[in-house]
Amino acid sequence: MQKFYFAAMVYILIVGLAYWVGVAMVPSTFNNLIFDQKMKSIVMHIIAPILGLSTLTYERKRIKISNMSIWSYSLYPFLYFLLLIVPTYVFGYKFLEINSDLPGTTSIPTELSRGIVIYQLVSFNHPLGYPGDIVFIKVILNILLILMSFFTAPIFGFLLRQILRISRPGEEVKKLYFVNPETKYIKNLITWKNEIIKIKNNLNKKSKDTNSKHDNYQKAMQEVQKLRDEYLAKQKDHKK
Repeated sequence: MQKFYFAAMVYILIVGLAYWVGVAMVPSTFNNLIFDQKMKSIVMHIIAPILGLSTLTYERKRIKISNMSIWSYSLYPFLYFLLLIVPTYVFGYKFLEINSDLPGTTSIPTELSRGIVIYQLVSFNHPLGYPGDIVFIKVILNILLILMSFFTAPIFGFLLRQILRISRPGEEVKKLYFVNPETKYIKNLITWKNEIIKIKNNLNKKSKDTNSKHDNYQKAMQEVQKLRDEYLAKQKDHKK
C-alpha cells in the first residue's frame, strides 16, 4: 500500500504540473470550460495535490520506499504513450479521412478536440507546444517527450523522497543538520570548544581553591585577633 500511495502522489503532482503548463500554453483549455468543469478541474489539479502532500508529509516517517519502486513508476506513463497515443496517431487520422469529402462531415483537427490527448503539452503533432511544421524539430521534441515520459515520474519520486526525508527499507533517516557535525572543520571546532570549556573549568576550580585559602587565612587572622584581645584584657585585669 505504501508504494501505491507514494506513486499516486507522484502521478498527482505530475498531472497537476502538466495541466497548468498546458493551460499556460493554451488558456482556452481552462477558460472555455463551464463553471462546474472549472471547479472540478481546480479540485483535481490544485486541491487534491495539496491535500495529498499534506497527508504524505504527516505519514512520511511510517513510509519506506525503495529505489526500485521509484524506478517502476516510469512504466505507466511510458506504456501510456506506446499503447494508447501512438496507435491512435497511427490509425486515428486514417479513420478521420473516411468519408471526409461527404457534405456535412465535421472536421475535428486538433488532438484536444478529438480527445487523443488531454493536455496540449503531450501532442505529437505539436510536441511540447511547438507550433511550427519543421519535421526535424518535431522528431527531436517527440524523442524528448518520450524520454520525459520515462524519467519524469522517477525524478519526481526521488525528489519527493529526498525533500520529505522518507527512508528506504532498512534505512534510518539521519538527523537533519544545517551544518553537518561530521565534517572535519566542524569536528575541529567542537574539539576546540571542548578544550576551552576544560580550561574554563580548571580556572574556575583554581579560583575556588584560591578563594578557599583566602577564607581560611581570614579565619586564622580572626582567631589570632581574638586571642590577642583576650590576652590584652587579661593583662589589664592583672594590673588592676
